Amino acid sequence: MFLPCLATLVLVVAYPTVFLLRTSVQSWNLLVGIRKAVGIANYAAILADPLFQQSLVRTLEYAAACLCSELFAGLALAAAFNRELAGVGVLRTLLIAPLLVAPVVTGLIWRLMYEPSIGVINQLLTRLSLPPVLWISSSSLALAAVGIAEIWQWTPFVFLVLLAGLRGLPEHFDEAAQIDGASWPQRFWLVQVPLLKQVILVVILLRFLDIFRTFDLVYVMTRGGPGNATYVLAFYNYVLGFTQFQMGMASAAAVLSMVFSTVLTAVLLRQLFQPEAL
Repeated sequence: MFLPCLATLVLVVAYPTVFLLRTSVQSWNLLVGIRKAVGIANYAAILADPLFQQSLVRTLEYAAACLCSELFAGLALAAAFNRELAGVGVLRTLLIAPLLVAPVVTGLIWRLMYEPSIGVINQLLTRLSLPPVLWISSSSLALAAVGIAEIWQWTPFVFLVLLAGLRGLPEHFDEAAQIDGASWPQRFWLVQVPLLKQVILVVILLRFLDIFRTFDLVYVMTRGGPGNATYVLAFYNYVLGFTQFQMGMASAAAVLSMVFSTVLTAVLLRQLFQPEAL
């Protein structure tokens, strides 16, 4: 009974990983179709590529900015909705609506909203007597514009997890702080948030893994542009493999991305399971 599960695991995980590692040490152009072993030359070329270095730094900055924004917004929403009020159930349902939208559709929606002439955001700016902004056409704003769409879609996920964490906290800690005269903000920041540390670390881990491999929004909204202003690691790999058809180089870049994400994930997991992190 275990064999079907094992066979599926080997088919969808082990074999692609071995194939990726094998391809990463080969020179393979899809248009030519000839493979040749080159050892670690692909890795050396990728690490020396300034565009890869920029993409790595940009991905880390993008992940940090999105994570912090989603965490603070989700925590604020969880604190606000952690009470029984009239209509709060309907509001919670509306808040999770962005999660039901596919990332490609989210990218299309926000790309239309960012349109310089007909986009709703610039229309609002015009009504406020402010000049329109070239959101996804500006090299300094394009990645931030993609990040806003990312935050809009995934903050509800952070909100749901943190709200569940707040609902599961023991009440006697909060009651003891209330008896001691602590105000609601003091009880929230000094009692509830420290008790949520493990839940927060889980959220950071899950969202980091998702953001680190982000591709859909960048592809739909900017195609990596303007120039290479929104090149993240996943899009860099895509360009190498399916635009330049350098499968060996793309595989090496994918392996390096996997190594970087694994190292950062190991750091987060160590913090998660250390007793002093509780």
